[in-house]
Amino acid sequence: MMWFRLSWRNVWANGRRSALVLGTVLLAGLSLMLFAGYVKATKIGLEYSTIRGGIGHLQISGKGGFDGYSDEPLAFGLTPDQVDAIGTAADRQPNVRRIVPRLQFSGLVSNGARTLSFAGTGVDPIVENAAFGARQRITGGEPLRSASPSDGVLLGAELARRLGVRAGGSVTVMTTTVSGAINAMDMVVVGLVSTGVPQTELYFLQAKLDTVKELLATDKVSTVAVLLDDGADAETAARRFEAEVPGLETRNWRRLSPTYDQVVGLYTTLFTIFAGFIVVVTTFSVATTVLTSVLERTREIGIMRSLGISPASVRRAFLLEGLILCGAGLLLAAVAALLVGQAINAADLTAPPPPGRSVGYPFRIFWDGPAVLAIALIVTILTAAAAWFVSGRVSRLRIVNALGAF
Repeated sequence: MMWFRLSWRNVWANGRRSALVLGTVLLAGLSLMLFAGYVKATKIGLEYSTIRGGIGHLQISGKGGFDGYSDEPLAFGLTPDQVDAIGTAADRQPNVRRIVPRLQFSGLVSNGARTLSFAGTGVDPIVENAAFGARQRITGGEPLRSASPSDGVLLGAELARRLGVRAGGSVTVMTTTVSGAINAMDMVVVGLVSTGVPQTELYFLQAKLDTVKELLATDKVSTVAVLLDDGADAETAARRFEAEVPGLETRNWRRLSPTYDQVVGLYTTLFTIFAGFIVVVTTFSVATTVLTSVLERTREIGIMRSLGISPASVRRAFLLEGLILCGAGLLLAAVAALLVGQAINAADLTAPPPPGRSVGYPFRIFWDGPAVLAIALIVTILTAAAAWFVSGRVSRLRIVNALGAF
């Protein structure tokens, strides 16, 4: 306790030098904590947009439906009995919110003058809108609803632009049935959808599930998307579905969207590099300040040594000074990071569109408790190491020379 009080007094007695160390630790901690909060917000936002953007937490297909190859369309599709069994299994799992059957198909869409390819989906409007409708941005017309005509269709904004059609117009959708025959249907464009990804909008087409079944001459669906409660374990739910309904294959959202892991890996690498530079600069700054303090207080050190105080005890005082300043700086940095993060979130800023997208995303900074603790621990350890190492000069000072310094 005596050494702590002595170190505390020395911190206040050397105000400028203490303010320099405090400011260095404060800025370093603040920048690291804000960056960690941005990385966390990016991860959460990307996870939410991936799941709620249409993939769901899980997708279920027939055995081999994700990696298998077949010359027959819908060879790995799910029969009505399997879809009913999936619904029954979902009712027995308390963490399942909704199951969303879909029928994937492709073909050509034409306005008479121009024909383009599409990658379409047949959906149940009630179930689809309840699960993922909030993420669908309609730029013209209205969403696909149960009250929409059976021949209603949604087109991607870019696909509609290239075809030269608007909401209320008509197009001809041509595809291949499960038996290999060509089938076509005139459909009414009820709305235009903007996904934020121009490449996706160029091929986007969505129609009612029953209409697409009729178009393809089938009663199967391609997949069933499963939406779980927030925080639910997707792998556990997948194992339960596979155990209760034979002939299924499941994939969680991370396997279906490898972009998530790639983006998270990129940001983790950037944070590691950024943190490394900041920590190195902070460590050298603290070491330089402690060394300056040792040189300026040579006579004081000589007096302490002449009173019988060991070099290790004197070094302990310098170490405690460094830890006091480091702790105060990190505490202020944590408070500042919390306040700055809240201010940024309240400002409702929008980040520029990332590569491959046409719209920006909300710029947010979340509080990342584990990252803050890790940052505080690393900075404290390195600060203590720097202070202890540099103050080693104390043990090399001769008492007589120290007393006669300056």
